[in-house]
Amino acid sequence: MPLRRRNGNSSQGQPLTRDAVKYEIHCEVELEGFYHLANLYTAVCELAKEGRATASFRCTRRRRATDPSTVSMRVRNPATGASLRVAFEMSDRSDVFNLEALENCDIYFKRSYYVPDLEPLSARLREKIMPGGLNFACRTPSSSRRLLPLLIPLYGSRAIASPRSVLRNLGLHRRILASFIRSPLFSDFQNPPDGGVERVILFQTRVWDPADIQPDIAEEVNGRRVQVVRALKAEFGPLFRGGLVPDAYACKHYPDAVTAEPSRRDLFIARSKRALIGIYTRGLHHSLAFKLPEYLASSKCIVSEPLRNQLADPLMPGLNYLEFDSIGKCVENCARLLADKDLVERMRQSNWEYYRAHVYPSGNLANCLDRALLKESCRLCAMERLA
Repeated sequence: MPLRRRNGNSSQGQPLTRDAVKYEIHCEVELEGFYHLANLYTAVCELAKEGRATASFRCTRRRRATDPSTVSMRVRNPATGASLRVAFEMSDRSDVFNLEALENCDIYFKRSYYVPDLEPLSARLREKIMPGGLNFACRTPSSSRRLLPLLIPLYGSRAIASPRSVLRNLGLHRRILASFIRSPLFSDFQNPPDGGVERVILFQTRVWDPADIQPDIAEEVNGRRVQVVRALKAEFGPLFRGGLVPDAYACKHYPDAVTAEPSRRDLFIARSKRALIGIYTRGLHHSLAFKLPEYLASSKCIVSEPLRNQLADPLMPGLNYLEFDSIGKCVENCARLLADKDLVERMRQSNWEYYRAHVYPSGNLANCLDRALLKESCRLCAMERLA
């Protein structure tokens, strides 16, 4: 159900009564994958702030390094007494699963959900898995204040148990925490359809060293991104903004395609959210990358490659984005949007509505929990009928 309140106009300050609480959430927090899981932690905090949940957090033991980033939580509906163990797994890869979490949960929400990659699993495990929606790294001041103090005793217990390990990984953990602290507020991404825009086309992206993204194919990922940058620069000149993030690999292999725009995250978001058109190419391993929900949050018109992975509420070609499968079609769709004011207005409104209903952190989490509780209720009813 679409959220009608905008960020900052929640029920903060109103008394929280048991009758108003839809969920009781007990959420586990871990340092590994903290940046990729920040959206979910923020969503739990926002549901509590809005008066739709009570929330508690506890730190967990360190998971295996090979496990994909996963949040586990126990969710209870006070009105019905229904209680579920729910896991949210945020891997880029649709063929990778946190098998321990999958075995131990009732419902497993997978960010990169692609039905053919579920086939190797048993029917019992497949039945648990549902599409988890779009993810992008964000926070709120209240989520930062609530989450960061939890990590201090976690560090302390690890230092006592294994001081060498803590010292060895101190730099990594500092970078993880710093990336969360510096990550934007989710309100920083937002620009509603009546907000001002610049009549420009945005595509700022990374390319990857082949060794860093196996088993994905670097030539496929990098090649399309570089082709799009070069074509849009040549066709639209100053109406195009972006290029490749200027890391060592991009500067060495594609110096002509490197961006002159800011690449520091806060500066980039402040400028990019006012671009009229955003270009989307597939994420690593065909994931739905952070760029896509960020575009929706700023009600951009989107020109996109086909979206392989599946969402519970799909984005629709022609309504939410114009699709391209060639460089020529990408250029053609950009020109069409620059020339068609009515199409632009419809798409911006549609994408803002989709963001409010399905991407806004607390809204996406609430949608997932509603689907989980409904699925469990249907399962229990079916078992009763069989009995």
